This record gives sequence, structure tokens and C-alpha cells, in this order.
Amino acid sequence: MQPVNDDTEQQQSGQTSTVRPTGGHIFSIRSQLTTGSSLSINFETDGHGGLRVLQEKYGLSEMLPVRSGELTLHDGAWHSLALSGRNGGFVTVYIDCQWINSFVLTKGSIELPQYPTVELGHNVELRQLTVVPGEKSARLQCNSQPVPIHDVENRRVTNYFEHRN
Repeated sequence: MQPVNDDTEQQQSGQTSTVRPTGGHIFSIRSQLTTGSSLSINFETDGHGGLRVLQEKYGLSEMLPVRSGELTLHDGAWHSLALSGRNGGFVTVYIDCQWINSFVLTKGSIELPQYPTVELGHNVELRQLTVVPGEKSARLQCNSQPVPIHDVENRRVTNYFEHRN
């Protein structure tokens, strides 16, 4: 992996950096700490065009397949993906504003790392990443047009996560 942003001072201040991993996955949020949690989203390799959501924490991992049904994610078009995590590990997945699947993580709720590093797979372009607190926020973010991210919203989200740590 080669970091796109190698500014050590920026990483130590808690800001994120972006790296390009050598593996063929879509997206990961990993901790810069070796004992931290991670969340990855990968393409299924079985030809059905689905996804796998993989969470690692406490030294254990859990993989959940997400079938995209009629949708194909390998068509070269833009697609939106929304994951909603609620108390107790209940996760809902939306693709292109359509409900796809809901499941319960046996290891508990989705955790975002305290010192995150964002990884993108090869041939993946990330247009927008929004992390919002609240149980129904993923559905509210669903829009055919990208939702602009404003400084006020970023500060609100940052404050939310700072108070949880």
C-alpha cells in the first residue's frame, strides 16, 4: 500500500488519509492502530454482482454477503451504497436508494475506528463519503444527486464521534 497523503503530522492530529490497497476491494475504513476495528465493502467474486460487508474487531471478523438482486454493480455506471447501523448490530443496506437487505452482526454494532484510514480498491472512484449519526440517516442521505457536504455538518458529525470516545 502506498499512502496518497503521507503527512504524518496530519495523521497524528486525527485527520484521515487515503491509501490505495493492493487487494481488489471497493472500500475500507481501517484503524491506524493495530488493535482497532475495520469495516470493508467488497465485490462478490461469484459473478452475481453482489457485495460483501466485512467487519473486523476484537481480533475476530464477520462477513455478510449482500445480493444486489436485479441490480448489477459491474455495469460501469455510478451507484450509491448506504449502510445503516443501529444498536445491537442491526444493519440495513441500500443500493441506488433501494432496500437490498437487513441483517444482524453477531459481533455487535458497526464500529468506525478512532484513527481512520480510508482505502479504495483499484478501478474504484469514490465521489462522496458521508458519515452521519442517527439510526435512519442512511435512508435520508439517499438521493439521485450527490448531497453536498457542508462544514457545519462535518463539525456536527465530528463532535458526535468525539463525545463517544
